[in-house]
Amino acid sequence: MSPLPKKAPVVTLDPVATKLATLGLDYPASCLPDLVEQCTREQLSPVSFLELVLTGELERKDERRVTTMLKLSGLPTGKTLEDFDWSFQPRVDRRQIETLATCSYIREKTNVLFLGPPGVGKSHLATALGVLAHSVRVLNWRAKSTTVSRRSGGTHRCLSSPQAFFSTRDTPRTPRR
Repeated sequence: MSPLPKKAPVVTLDPVATKLATLGLDYPASCLPDLVEQCTREQLSPVSFLELVLTGELERKDERRVTTMLKLSGLPTGKTLEDFDWSFQPRVDRRQIETLATCSYIREKTNVLFLGPPGVGKSHLATALGVLAHSVRVLNWRAKSTTVSRRSGGTHRCLSSPQAFFSTRDTPRTPRR
């Protein structure tokens, strides 16, 4: 008689997933079987597997951080530079706005002020820059708008730069007057 082939041990991932969830590592806890399968399929080393798990967790945490910060900021939703109708407002210098989209003005502590009559896209552009700044981890969470009255008689709602209304990570908070 020949010896019977040994069966591969059955491994259950539930205890590991439970421990991951207890540690607050929600991403690997929720998709551990898929991660283990990918590791096996691609023949990843233990260190590469750990890197895969940690990278996925960090990406999900960053997504949640941006979502939370945008909710707390009070910025209107759905305003992005991609959605801005450049043909509607041809006087807007697209290159200048794209330069602002790098958010370097925030790091340099420079203000940006959008002025103009109602309905020309000031709020859309300022909001889009604020959303962009949150997504590149430049800003904390506070946002507000202000109404500026001009001597010409008109009242224009304008949003200043995120630098003026958001707390940047580089700038210490100053008391409000």
